[in-house]
Parts: sequence; structure tokens; C-alpha cells
Amino acid sequence: MKGKLLRLGLLSSLVVASVGCDPGVHYRPRDWTQVDAVHWRTDVGGVSLTMRPIGGLIGETWLDPDIEIQNLTSVAVTMVSATLGCGRASYPADTVGLSGTRDYLSPGEARKLNLHWRFQRPIGEVLHTPVSMSLELTVGNATRSVAVPMTRFYFK
Repeated sequence: MKGKLLRLGLLSSLVVASVGCDPGVHYRPRDWTQVDAVHWRTDVGGVSLTMRPIGGLIGETWLDPDIEIQNLTSVAVTMVSATLGCGRASYPADTVGLSGTRDYLSPGEARKLNLHWRFQRPIGEVLHTPVSMSLELTVGNATRSVAVPMTRFYFK
């Protein structure tokens, strides 16, 4: 009897633990070059972009992508806007900018993009296929739009 209770208690604990976990949801850039297990890169419109998958725990209500941008041109590059597309919804970034004190990239310079989204619902409800990101930059006097279609990613 004592053995049955112990097994029942252990089984109940495992069920509760597995139900209580908050799994993650992640998307990575589609058709970019994979640099390592969790980084992808592309060169487009005079800039090089390197990023990790976007996402997080399904209960989180914010998104802060880890993206580095490098200016490959001979003119300044400025980040203008970012929009996240999920299913039929579109979410403009709440925060758009570059790390550091200047709001532009000098030729050859690389820095982290400061992008931030806050949602009214958890990202597990927001991030629905198709997921994409659209970045708008100015390169010198020209405006460039960078479309970033995403595909579901599972960490190993």
C-alpha cells in the first residue's frame, strides 16, 4: 500500500510539473545563411544583419529580438521603423533604434538594434504563422525596406 501511494504521488508530481511548464515559441529568418546553431545572417541593401530566433516563453507579453546590424556602405545608415507581422495582424515596434549614443551607423560600424514590442496578449497567442518582420532603414538619402520572412524554430 505504501509503495502504491509513493508511485501515485510521484506520478501526480510529474503530471503537475509537465502541465505547469511554459514552453517557448520561436521563429528564425527564412532563407538566411546559418552562421551557427542559433545565428542567421544576410546582406541586403548595404547592410549585414545577424540575428537569433525571435520569441520566448508563451506567457510573455513582450519581444526583444537580438539583431546586429553592420553598415557595409560608405554613407551613414539609420534605423527608421520595424513592424512585426503575425497571421493577419501587424504590430509596429514600440522602440526602434541603435545601441549606443548615436542614432546612426557610420560606414563599417556594427551595433545591436534596439527593437521592442509589448503586447496585450501573451506571445503564444500573438506569434502565428506567417510571421515576418519588416525593417525600414535609410542608407544615405535612400530609404530601404528589408523584409524578413520567418519560419518556426525549435531549440535542441
